[in-house]
Amino acid sequence: MHELKEWPQFYSQLVGGMRKNEVRHNDRGFEIGDVLQISEYVPEKWFYTGRTCQCVVTSVTPLQSSDPSHVRYVVMDVANVIQQANVDGHFEAR
Repeated sequence: MHELKEWPQFYSQLVGGMRKNEVRHNDRGFEIGDVLQISEYVPEKWFYTGRTCQCVVTSVTPLQSSDPSHVRYVVMDVANVIQQANVDGHFEAR
């Protein structure tokens, strides 16, 4: 399982079903079948909201770019957002 943080606008899109992928620096060796545990994080306040979800990586594609700084980035398709923790810690099935 990979524990990741995500800014609120992107977190909401993921749990709301409007976004089905993650673009990440591949410093963790992401693979198909990996579980991502994603925590909502507010960077301006250095604050975790308490909301988390889990999803499964269904594909991993290296990002093709002429920019050398992007060479280690991947696009991961994700599915099965399986739970979301509310601020009070209760979980909802998704």
